[in-house]
Amino acid sequence: MNRMHFKDVKCANCGNVGKFNIWDSINVNSESKTKQEVKSLEFFKYTCPNCGESFQIEYLTVYNDAKNNFMIYYVPNKTSEIIRKIESINVPKQVEEKARIVFSKNDLLEKIDIFESKLNDVLIELIKPFVISKVEESGIEKEKAEIIYFSNYENGKITFSLPDIEGNFKVDIPIQLYEELLRRNNFKKILGFKIVDKDNAAMYLE
Repeated sequence: MNRMHFKDVKCANCGNVGKFNIWDSINVNSESKTKQEVKSLEFFKYTCPNCGESFQIEYLTVYNDAKNNFMIYYVPNKTSEIIRKIESINVPKQVEEKARIVFSKNDLLEKIDIFESKLNDVLIELIKPFVISKVEESGIEKEKAEIIYFSNYENGKITFSLPDIEGNFKVDIPIQLYEELLRRNNFKKILGFKIVDKDNAAMYLE
């Protein structure tokens, strides 16, 4: 069940104070309108009833996909105390290996897409340096490839997007590379809410 409460929001444009629904938990299924609104970020958008100005609201929430058995805690204001509290939460057994903590909406959307695609997010992070090498082969400076997001998986290809490169730049990686790395490596069990990103993914290899 979705849990929510109201928060007073002051419009940065006109100063009017209105109410915004803060969702403490977001529970979705494959066809839910809520799921689509999260993916389009409409879920986080506030529109001032006085002047019509719209802007994004940042707040702590947990995204729960029971069908695909994963949970993602979105933490826009990261502190060590908040992280410790989330890591101490007991999660249902069916999602305990796919419970993650993220700190931006783009990271939230990426984790959703990875888990919906039934892929291993540790391995996706470990493949990103290979994506950077492909970018360099295209004659693009490495510095422009620092931000990489999993985009989608279809037709035997895993696609990564690089928003800092002009022209909606994308890199396709054959699924055979992913599968080979999956066979060659042993992964530690990740139990409970944990951070998995490019900076720490290697620590989850045995």
